[in-house]
Amino acid sequence: MIKKPDNRLPKFKHVGANANQIERITQDYQKIGEILEEQQISLNEIENVVRKSRQNENEKLDLLKKRIEYNVKKEVTTHSHLFF
Repeated sequence: MIKKPDNRLPKFKHVGANANQIERITQDYQKIGEILEEQQISLNEIENVVRKSRQNENEKLDLLKKRIEYNVKKEVTTHSHLFF
C-alpha cells in the first residue's frame, strides 16, 4: 500500500524564490498529494469489486458443480437397476 505523503514542505534550492512562489508550489504539491490519495482509494475500491466478483463467480461455480454432482448421483441411483 502506498504511504501517505508527509506534510513537510519541499526544500527549495534555487535562490530568489519568493514567499508567493513557495506557497503556490507548496499548494500544488499538496493538491497532487490529494489527487494521488484519491486515485489510490479509487484503485482500492476497484480491486475490492473485482475480488468480490471473483468470489461470487467461484461460489456460483461451486453451486453448479454441486447441482451437477447431485443430478448425476440421482440419475445413477434411478437407473441403477439397468446395470444389475
